[in-house]
Amino acid sequence: MAQAILPSQQRRVMTPAGEVAYTLTRKSVKNINLRIHPDGQVAVSAGPRVSLVQIDGFVASKGAWIVEKLSWRTPGSEGETVPPDAAVCRPVFEALIARYYPFFKAQGVAYPTLRIKTMKSRWGSCIPGKGVITLNTRLLIKPMAAVEYVVVHELAHFLVQNHQADFYAVVAQVLPDYKARRELLK
Repeated sequence: MAQAILPSQQRRVMTPAGEVAYTLTRKSVKNINLRIHPDGQVAVSAGPRVSLVQIDGFVASKGAWIVEKLSWRTPGSEGETVPPDAAVCRPVFEALIARYYPFFKAQGVAYPTLRIKTMKSRWGSCIPGKGVITLNTRLLIKPMAAVEYVVVHELAHFLVQNHQADFYAVVAQVLPDYKARRELLK
């Protein structure tokens, strides 16, 4: 027996990452669309001819991503994300520094000391005289391409301490697509 299609209905689906509850809205759309609202609500829209089996399967296939995104939300804080703590960030940041450091080592840069903290207005900072890079825990909420950009940006400050053309020429040697990566931070 076919289930009646409602304009909007609450559904639950089991995924390998856990159960996901979502609101399904039927609309005149070509694709199945999935959004996570600032309040943490998962919303799915699909055309009237798309079966519930297809929709549930789609949501289930995105389960790990949904659970990851929801795990960084603070309940009741109007969608404010909670950055991972330094213990979670450290191995990621250290691996990225190690990946990009050889270019800077060849330029005579000493291996930097990494500091990690949650900052409100900066993704990272650098103290060239002390050989210190500080990275924001909130970076891990951004796409990895953006995180790589910030790491290279801070490493480049060991060679050029300003943001003039010569600085970005160094960044471009390591990441030719740095402008697109930088846009991901906005």
